[in-house]
Amino acid sequence: MNAARLGAAAAVFCVLALAPAASRATTTVPDIKELVRRYGLAMHYDKIANLRSVTRISSGFIGNRIVTYTTMAKAPDKMLEIITVGGTDERTSIGFDGTTAWVQGPSGAVAVLDGAASRFIEGMAFGLVGDPRTTKATAGETTMNGVDYFVISIRDASGFGRDIMVDEKTYLPIYWRVAVGNWSHLFEVGPLDTGPLGEYYPRIVQTINSDGSIGTPSSVTSVDDNVSLPDSMFAPPGQ
Repeated sequence: MNAARLGAAAAVFCVLALAPAASRATTTVPDIKELVRRYGLAMHYDKIANLRSVTRISSGFIGNRIVTYTTMAKAPDKMLEIITVGGTDERTSIGFDGTTAWVQGPSGAVAVLDGAASRFIEGMAFGLVGDPRTTKATAGETTMNGVDYFVISIRDASGFGRDIMVDEKTYLPIYWRVAVGNWSHLFEVGPLDTGPLGEYYPRIVQTINSDGSIGTPSSVTSVDDNVSLPDSMFAPPGQ
């Protein structure tokens, strides 16, 4: 199991963005730095300047079983997500320790990832979708259902990335789009909750599987900021 969790805790450490869109001559689209600044203020990210770590728990269903996702992130580049299935011993862990990306399956076997898989997990650790070394952000505008939105767009050299469509008055996010390989999925952001330091975050977390298909969404049940997370916990088990 290898999932990309949109709105993952690591996302608060970096610029979220993605998706070039057609702009109209009658509307002035802010440049990318200004658009990100306004988006950050709307999401109260200015209140988390001293944020160094996040632990977030969310839960959903696969079939009739409850699945719990515990995501831990530490600035600037460490991430661990533990996925457990209620009523079973099944447990999957995905991690990046700043150097090595790895996955531990239900059998306990640990696989160190390389190539595209490694870059994908590293991107998750930075709050991106794709290779953080080649991501570029752009600003644009799009119209959906007759409503105009500014778009923050991030894509890596392979076209992996995400888009955030924000309200042109409030600069709050209304839609997300994620691009994974040949797949592209659009989601409504839904309601926002407030974290311990006053930051906003989406209450519903979407999942994109590593093959680009849509996984089941989950609901965030708790968020803790600046918890103690030793570096050793992000390393591949057994090392």
